[in-house]
Amino acid sequence: MLLSDIPSFDASFAAFGHVVEGMDVVKAIQAAPTSPTKGEGVMKGQMLEPVVKITKASRLAN
Repeated sequence: MLLSDIPSFDASFAAFGHVVEGMDVVKAIQAAPTSPTKGEGVMKGQMLEPVVKITKASRLAN
């Protein structure tokens, strides 16, 4: 999850979404505790514990 610009990411970096409301929820998820053992490879130690279940995601019309 990226919460700020990362200058080293150029046009080849694909963003998966854009928060249009609820940034406080995004920041709360970012601050949540992680498991030191869950995840594989570079994701090890970055998985939330407890898991946050996403109940809805939607695409907004352009």
